[in-house]
Amino acid sequence: MTFFLTIAEQPTRLCRCLIGALLCALLTACGIEGESGAANDAGAQTPDASHIEPSPDAAPEDDPPDTGSGGDAADASETEETDASDTGDADFPGDTDGATGLGCEDSIPLTGTSGTAPVAYALDATGAHAGSCGGEGPERVFSFTLSERALYQFSLSGDSVDGVLYLRGDCQTATDELNCDDGLSGDVLSGEIDAGTWHLFADAYAPVAEGEATLSWSLTRHPCLDVQCGEGASCELMADGATAHCLCDTGFVHDGTGCVADPCADNPCSDEQGLSCAYSNASLPAHMCVPRAWTVLVYLSADNDLFGGVSADLEEMRVASLRADSQNTLTIFALVDGPLSGDTRLVRVDKGEITALAPEETFLGERGELDMADGATLRDFGLWAIAAYPAERYGLVLWDHGSGWKSGLAARGLSLGFARGFSIDLTDNPIERESEISISSGEYAQALETLVAAAGQRFDFIAFDACQMGLYEVAHASAPYADFLIASEERVPARGFPYDDFFAALYADESLPVPDVARALIDAYVATSAFHYTLSATDLTTMALLDTALDDLSAALLDALLRASGDSTAHAAIATARAQTLAFHTSSHRDLGDFAWQLSQSEALSASVRQAAEALGEQLVLSVPHAAAQGDYERATGLAIYLPDADEGVDEAYFDTGALWSQATRWGEFLTTFARHQDSGTNDVD
Repeated sequence: MTFFLTIAEQPTRLCRCLIGALLCALLTACGIEGESGAANDAGAQTPDASHIEPSPDAAPEDDPPDTGSGGDAADASETEETDASDTGDADFPGDTDGATGLGCEDSIPLTGTSGTAPVAYALDATGAHAGSCGGEGPERVFSFTLSERALYQFSLSGDSVDGVLYLRGDCQTATDELNCDDGLSGDVLSGEIDAGTWHLFADAYAPVAEGEATLSWSLTRHPCLDVQCGEGASCELMADGATAHCLCDTGFVHDGTGCVADPCADNPCSDEQGLSCAYSNASLPAHMCVPRAWTVLVYLSADNDLFGGVSADLEEMRVASLRADSQNTLTIFALVDGPLSGDTRLVRVDKGEITALAPEETFLGERGELDMADGATLRDFGLWAIAAYPAERYGLVLWDHGSGWKSGLAARGLSLGFARGFSIDLTDNPIERESEISISSGEYAQALETLVAAAGQRFDFIAFDACQMGLYEVAHASAPYADFLIASEERVPARGFPYDDFFAALYADESLPVPDVARALIDAYVATSAFHYTLSATDLTTMALLDTALDDLSAALLDALLRASGDSTAHAAIATARAQTLAFHTSSHRDLGDFAWQLSQSEALSASVRQAAEALGEQLVLSVPHAAAQGDYERATGLAIYLPDADEGVDEAYFDTGALWSQATRWGEFLTTFARHQDSGTNDVD
């Protein structure tokens, strides 16, 4: 099977692909923003650009916003020489003498397997070609010939030009296009390519513009050329884009030399609850019925602008199951809901297969379209999976938009409220309704409580592939129902979790301790993209100790404020510490560990405040055993907390019926007192 990554497989993150400006404003709270230069959220994110009109499952790369030309581009007017380094892995004949790249007849040869070349665009030039994803401006045409199958990656970048990259076999035939990309902060093509002659177009999006860009390329020998799969097997590129594996037809497995009958194909252990069929390559075709190690639930809520990322993430899960040794006693169930009415489906990922389960065999029955923004849907999904596939260990992945602890969004006339929860379902929730699963109302905890009771044990982990859920409040709400919480304090860009690496770790060692499972995910996540800013694992079994440390600090801060008696020194010192604390996309979310450190360094505060702050910082190190942060977030310690500026006041939802954190500590009381004691002479800086 030939595979290449197209723009249609990238998760879409643009407001304009939904239902217009009003919805964009509504979704701003969960990180989906439609203004140029505004970073966005998601189980992922990507900023908008005025000229892009993507299809429902098309999307840009997950880079930061493009604050450059905003669509200005034009053609090349000068001949540019390529600057390539020939690594000798492929055949690229010709040279650049006399080639202008202004058309197919004088394309510029790429003279190496990797390199860079400048591309200039001029106002007075016109273009004759366009790709399926855009390119109304002039283009430069490059050509290369491959003597064997290869992997390719091309990128076009530049601050002053909005470019488009597309790849064709027949230079003059638009329908012979292999791949096309019009990104926001650069254009990237990657995938597989067969032997032959190919033409790469470095085009300009807009008819009139000028500036310069840089073309970079890399071509490498296809991994399948070095893999011997044997009779009946085929070689296929894996999701990492760099390695290959051998595949057999359904009902067969690869034993290292060829395809043999799958001893577990007929589910010989299906009548034995909690047992899974397993085999060893060394003893095929024998099998064993062994306890199922893991059942992992993935709540894949994509009835919104994130639907473009569904297939890629499911494929990563499938590939992970192929990497496993032959035990395969981990089963993944994904409840998937897309943007169409009646498209909710339940799939099983197991032994290299993605199987859509018949509705009548699951909890779906005749229910049809489900509301993924309803906590009851999460509850019913989990109850079915736990009953049908009991296991020794359980995991839960929550995939969608997210923005914290508060109750759902609402619209009151033209005044829009903003969401603080997770899981947006637009088919079942028109904009006048609340449309997220709420943390503060208790809806989230109620669903988890039912599932834990049915399983007779806590989840080993709950992981949010969603923005801004790495909060103390979310951890507190999750603590009675799971051992670990994996979440990000900041937004989660478009690529989201690397599910292939994450689940591969579970398959490789089904007894792996959850802290090591979390570490594997976190390290792979930040390695995937420089814009995967933060991810951390919180040990929820330590929540009582963390509550005590936070309560002690809250008490010390309250005492400092109440003892002031009109003196604004303490208030100003706390406000200064808050202003200097690391902030996130939602400005009222501040890093808890960094705030404690700022307080501990303030000579204007009492010794009791400084000591309590130090103690909280020490407890956070124990409660968050692994956290990763990069870019501007290197001070992140793993958990944020609600810490609004004093003049903002405190959101009443922070004391909602399900906000049990407000009963566990005096933090809410401190916030209220901090706002009430706002001194007219104190200038709080946000």
